[in-house]
Amino acid sequence: VKFVFKWMDSDGQRRAEGTVAISDFTHDTFAEGVLAAPVVELIFKEAKQLEVSRRHAVEAAVGRTWPPTPAGSLLDQVSSRMKAWVTEYEQSR
Repeated sequence: VKFVFKWMDSDGQRRAEGTVAISDFTHDTFAEGVLAAPVVELIFKEAKQLEVSRRHAVEAAVGRTWPPTPAGSLLDQVSSRMKAWVTEYEQSR
């Protein structure tokens, strides 16, 4: 999933672009008691150029852990879609 995080500072509008890659996702990811968390990789090339507080703001808005936190992050929304897919998949089996 590609993302663009925008904000205003004294130099005008700034942006950080990147991707969130999810791999090793299976239909068991959302099953109770199953340790099948997917691998989540957050990549944005501007990370090293950002001040620490701004980098943390980008990471919080996008999310980088599984299960996704905080609620409402981009990864949390992607997770909701993935969970819907799992439900449909299990009903079709």
